[in-house]
Amino acid sequence: MQVKDLTIEELEVLIRETVIESLKNLLPDPDTGRTIKEQF
Repeated sequence: MQVKDLTIEELEVLIRETVIESLKNLLPDPDTGRTIKEQF
């Protein structure tokens, strides 16, 4: 399938998913692997 064949909605979803994936790769969660203390 080519971009020209996508509907506007499909293109929006594709762009949104691409941006989210890129942001997750560039800005990983700094708290990954950490635990929250009971006091918090």
